[in-house]
Amino acid sequence: MAVIASFGSKASNPKRANITQVELGQGVGQPQTFISKSEFGKRRLDIAAFVAVSRAVDADPHAIMRKADARNE
Repeated sequence: MAVIASFGSKASNPKRANITQVELGQGVGQPQTFISKSEFGKRRLDIAAFVAVSRAVDADPHAIMRKADARNE
C-alpha cells in the first residue's frame, strides 16, 4: 500500500487536495521526488515526515494512526 494513499482521499488524489507533489514537498521541506517515492511505496516515512505530510494535506495524524491501529486488531 502506498504510504501517501493511507492519508485518505485528499492525499491519495492530489487533484482533490488541490496540491501538487512539488507544492506538498515544499510544504514539508522535501523535494518532489521524496513525495513521489512515498506515494508509490518506494520510500517509507519516518514519524516526523508522517506528521508533516498529514498536516500539509489537512489530515489529522492521530486519527490516521487510530484508524490504522483499529485495522490491526
